[in-house]
This record gives sequence, C-alpha cells and structure tokens, in this order.
Amino acid sequence: MKKKTIWALGAVFASLFLFLGSQCKEKFEETTYQPVDPVFRVYVALGDSITQGVMSGDANYFTQTLGLYPELLAQQMQTFMYTPLMVLDDPSTNKFRRISPTLRGNNLGVSGMSVALLLPVLTTKVANVDPEDFKTEFDAVMAPLGKQTYDPSTGNFLDTTAVVAALSWKPTFVTIWLGNNDALGAVANTITDKDLDKLTALGGAIVYKNLGFPYSAQLDDNDPRGDTFKPINRMSTQANFQAAYQQLLGAFATSSTAPKMVVGNIPNVTDVAFMMSFEEVKTFFERYAGVSRTELDTAWGTTGFGGNAGATAPFDIVLVALGVFKDQKSKGKSNIEALLAVCGGRAVGDTTHPLLGGQPNVGLLDWDANHLDDGERTTLDNRIDTLNGVIDAVAASFGAVVVNVNQIFKNITANGADVVDAQGNVISTFQGLPIRKLSRIYPGAGDPTSTDGSKTNGGLFSLDGFHPGPTSHAIIANSFIDAINANKATLGIGVSLNKVSVFQAWLQDPFVDHDLDGYVAGMFFTKSSTQIGEQIILRDSDDTNPNVR
Repeated sequence: MKKKTIWALGAVFASLFLFLGSQCKEKFEETTYQPVDPVFRVYVALGDSITQGVMSGDANYFTQTLGLYPELLAQQMQTFMYTPLMVLDDPSTNKFRRISPTLRGNNLGVSGMSVALLLPVLTTKVANVDPEDFKTEFDAVMAPLGKQTYDPSTGNFLDTTAVVAALSWKPTFVTIWLGNNDALGAVANTITDKDLDKLTALGGAIVYKNLGFPYSAQLDDNDPRGDTFKPINRMSTQANFQAAYQQLLGAFATSSTAPKMVVGNIPNVTDVAFMMSFEEVKTFFERYAGVSRTELDTAWGTTGFGGNAGATAPFDIVLVALGVFKDQKSKGKSNIEALLAVCGGRAVGDTTHPLLGGQPNVGLLDWDANHLDDGERTTLDNRIDTLNGVIDAVAASFGAVVVNVNQIFKNITANGADVVDAQGNVISTFQGLPIRKLSRIYPGAGDPTSTDGSKTNGGLFSLDGFHPGPTSHAIIANSFIDAINANKATLGIGVSLNKVSVFQAWLQDPFVDHDLDGYVAGMFFTKSSTQIGEQIILRDSDDTNPNVR
C-alpha cells in the first residue's frame, strides 16, 4: 500500500472514530473505563492552545483528531478524555461552533490561556448562554458548564473558569501545561496589516523610523517608545507568575479529591521554528524564491541580521521579504536586484545605509525591531529560566511532578529527535525512503538530506512555526509518561505506562516532509492560512514521491 494511502486512511479513520465518539461520549459514565491504575480514574488536562489542539493557527476537529498529547496519555492510562471538537464557522467574526454542544470536556486547553492571566481574567469570564453561538474559544471549551451553573434566583449564569470546570470533574489526576503564553508575547508581537501596506508601497526599502506608529515586529530592547514595548516586558513578571501559579496548584491541592498533579514547564520561545536564523532564511529563499546561495551571499552578505551572526528573525518578516522579492521579480528585476530590494539596497549588516546618512541599515532584515540579537535572546531565555524556577519550586511545595519540556526541546534543537516506535526502536526507513530526524527548523529552511538532526527539514512544528504537529504531540506525551513512570512513588501509582508510538504519529503528520524533497503536505482549512504559509508556501501535492511537489 502506498504511503499516501496509509496517511490518508489513518487520518480519515482517526477523525471518524473521534468524531463519532464525540457525539456519544456524554452517554458514557466514567465507570465504563477501567484505568490501569485508580489514580487515573478521572483525568483532567489544563493547558493552552497546544493542549486544545491548535495547529497552523487554528483548532478544529481536523487538528484535534490528529492525536493530541492529552488524548494519547488517556489512551495509555485506559481512561477517558473528552476534547471539545471545534468548528470555526466564520473567521471574520471568530464565531465558534461545538460539534457536540452538550459534551462536557475534561480537556480544558484554551488558546491564549496563560498563568499570569488565568485567575484575575478568567475568574470573571461567563460562559455563553447559547451553545450554538459561542463568541470565543473559551466559551466553546468551557460549555456546557455555564448552563450547569445557572442561578435561578438571579436569572444569570455563574462565573465559569477553567479551574472551576476542572474541579467540577472531581479529578483524581491532573496535567497542567501552562506558561507558554506568559513568554510567547516576547516574540509573537509582530507585523501588522498597516505595516504590510507600507512595505508594499516602499517596495522593500523599509525605513520604519520615518513612518511613525505602529512599528513592525517590535523585537528590540531599544524600542524608541519606551520600556513597555521591550520584548522582555511582554513576558510575565516573576512576582505575578508566582502568585498565580501558587494559587492555581493550590486550588487543586486543597480540593476534595486532591488530585495527583503533573505539570510541564516552559520551552524557550526564542527557539521555536517561527524564529529563523540568517542561514535558515537563506535556505528558505533558495527553495521558495529559486535563487542560488551565491546570489544570496552577493546580495545579502554573510554577517547576519543587524551584523549579528546569532540573530534570528520572525517568520512573518521572512514571508514579507519573500513577498517583496516576488514583487520586484514581477517588475522585471534580476534576482540580485530583487534580493537587494528586500534589505533596502545594501547587504544585510551594512552600517552605511544611504537613505539615512550613515545611520545603521534599517532594511527589512536589518532594523533592530525585526530581529532578536544574541543579547536580546539571552535576556528572554533568562526570564524563562526564572519562570521555570518558579514552576519547580511551587510544584515541589504541592508534591507535583515537573516535566522538563524546556530541556527536552533544547535537546531536540541541538540534536534532533528520532522517529521511534512504542518500544523506543528507531525507525530509519519506510517504503524505501530514509526517515530523517525531526528538527525545530521551519519546512524549507533546513536540509532534508542531512543526517544532522539539528539541520533536517522540520517535522516538529505546524506551519505557524509555534504549535507542535501530531508527531510532536506523541513526543510530548512520551515526555509526560517518562515523568510519571519515574515518579510512581510520589504519585502513588503502582504500574508503569506504556509509551506512545512516535512512528504512528509520523505516518499521518501533514507537517512532516516524508519524501525528503523540502515540501510538506500541510492543511488547507486553517483560518490563518494566508498569513502563516499554508497558501503562501508551495506545498507537496504528493508527499510520497520526491519528484513531485
């Protein structure tokens, strides 16, 4: 059987099984399940967009049935996990519909949820009355709890929070993976529609300092608008994070069932595929702009963004750069002329930009606000280390086990990740093609023929560069399983959980380059697809054949 057929059937059957299951899950009682250990009898997952199942900018029943880590964990525990499956009916109004409006989910992942905002903001959030007319993802995930907390004396629905929803299950086991959004704003506050209009008008000679507000990517410790706009100040402070995290874990620890808790810490957001090195951007342009490395080196030089070899730029800036290049090419410019237009007419890192009388180059790839230099990256990483220290300390005070997701992803960034089966055996070939290690690199920005796991062509992130794909969810699930098995005594568990097969996830993963041609199948349904590369980047029409793209 062809790989393409295997992947298609796998995705169809998985979606059909989970779709049908979601329609009748509310008919089951928890006692229907026989968990491998009593601790897992009622499992609740609390998290953000990763837990909810966002991939390539959207969470819907396609992405949510590709094997999310809470679902995979529940399967190994032999317990139940109800993930509220979403449909986004109208992207312009952000209107969500639940496939099963009456299903009460115990996967309580909500896109955008953070630790610092969890309690002060979400404690005042009221679930929408009409289950067919949810205005936000939070309403959709929390329903129908809002209906169950109706106060007939006032005619109002009581406040519904993620913590309230979780505790309403009287859980015996909880996983909490929050904190990513407490750090993500440092690199995700990027280009705006107004900036795109300006970029188009200027044709690539980007002189933002003469354009007024809003600025572009805002990735600059020297932002002229002041400290509020510095990347580090878009992260949660240690004090706010600690107070909220203490209250969060305390709410579970002091509840009637006092569930066992396993928590994930925060990976370095500076290392997501969204943030691309100078060499990765060049490789990306080789593949998607059709230019040679010689032309790139001639036009852009070799010094790196802002003259800093270790600096990284956000993917949306790279996409704009690609758009500027293609616009210039449509006007009859040569490859080198079009590449020069991207960076304002001078090599990247040139400090003698002619438009500013000798001031530093402020071309698209050079202006400080469009990239993170080594110092800025270090500052952000240090704050994440501080927040992870808070997680360690608070978790220890409540007897919770910590999954060091940060270190796991650091190892993958440095060395890649093998594709393994449930027994941990490395799968090196399939259907006559080699299986390369997975890496953090954005599709098309790596070398699919490389055997160096840090340089292979992606496979860990979906096409927004932030959210993990199905294969990563399997790796994450195994990381939680490793932590659970290593701390059975602490958790009061008498058995070890079996591992998940990363290989099975790899087979149906649309964000993996299976045929090693530098292109991935991707998905066509996401609400953000035109912004994040789903339609901008050429995708593989046949990911089983390296000669077909």
